Amino acid sequence: MRRGYDTSTTESARLVASELVTNAHLHATRPGDPIDVRLYLSDFGPVIEVADPSDRMPAPADDGDALALRGRGLALVAALSRRWGANPVVGGGKVVYAVLAAGKDDA
Repeated sequence: MRRGYDTSTTESARLVASELVTNAHLHATRPGDPIDVRLYLSDFGPVIEVADPSDRMPAPADDGDALALRGRGLALVAALSRRWGANPVVGGGKVVYAVLAAGKDDA
């Protein structure tokens, strides 16, 4: 559901959510581990949160290879978000979040 956000915002949300879930799957879980996704609206814009069981914090790749097939996901998240980061969870794991810069439909 778009909730009055423009197409650019909803497409950015899909891409950011996909990148965060993919990173959790590839780098922070083993078979059978849960990945939780939460979407909500805040005073700052739409928020996407992805929780995983790993204590290892995400780190953007710093190789700068724009043509690389891997390692650009967090740079993409940063480019499409107003803000992103990660917080440890008491008892283990972390939540990686992105706050989207949201544009509203004029309609």
